[in-house]
Amino acid sequence: MAARREVDVNRPEHSWIPFYRELAEKLADPEENWRGRQAELVRVLKEILNELESEGVPVPSVGNDLDQHVDPFTVLAVIARELDDENYRKTLQAFKGHFELTKPLPERPEIPYVFNLSVGFFGTDSDIEAEGAMLWDVFKLVLKMDHFEETDKINKLIELIDASLDIDQVGMAKLTGGFYWINPTNFLKTDTLSVLLGEVSKDELENGDGKFYVECLIRARESTDRPFPEINIDEYETRDFLKNDRIWLVRAQSGEWTNDFVQNGYIGIGYNMNEIDLT
Repeated sequence: MAARREVDVNRPEHSWIPFYRELAEKLADPEENWRGRQAELVRVLKEILNELESEGVPVPSVGNDLDQHVDPFTVLAVIARELDDENYRKTLQAFKGHFELTKPLPERPEIPYVFNLSVGFFGTDSDIEAEGAMLWDVFKLVLKMDHFEETDKINKLIELIDASLDIDQVGMAKLTGGFYWINPTNFLKTDTLSVLLGEVSKDELENGDGKFYVECLIRARESTDRPFPEINIDEYETRDFLKNDRIWLVRAQSGEWTNDFVQNGYIGIGYNMNEIDLT
């Protein structure tokens, strides 16, 4: 397989990537030491939520559950919510000011969103300090992971995914959505990953363990030279098409089957045929 092309972050639909990346790197920066200053991070997050609420932006109740500890995925999830464009921009502006970010505000991104009620990456009965420690660990590892050749790192990633999945509020879809927020070049959420692989269903991935997710991710990385964010955009655009019930979007396995389809006059659909009605 040829080397994967780099994603064009100047395209509006990818303009969120530098902003989210800068915030993620700030949170993980050992000199900033937000992990060691979690009580202050909670204070900053509550200030942002209060500021947004005063401006009429709907805010999640997660701030009420925080005292001395918070994980970095929960911080990012406050941005990655389903908001209208105006409220989304206000939220971005608040984070940019409080965390002194330098990247320009992105336009509305097509990324995995969370619902307001599921912003927190911890359950109501969670030990946020202990479970948050695992989430800080996996956040740091995923943020810095740009290849999958080191067995020790892969095994550590699998271990941390499995540990994170034991947290009451965290499922595979939500966790891997968080991975995509901070490292979209190298990670995909389960639903997009299942579409790219074709023969693996979303349910299999979401009910699988860390080893299965990582194995599928490595296969996906080897199957295409397209940047993952482009594939993710395709998946969200497909959902919009299907809502209209007027059009099929056919992918030819990242282009490798296109000529065969056209020359021989057929189309292959790589879904599990027991799980989809093609009527």
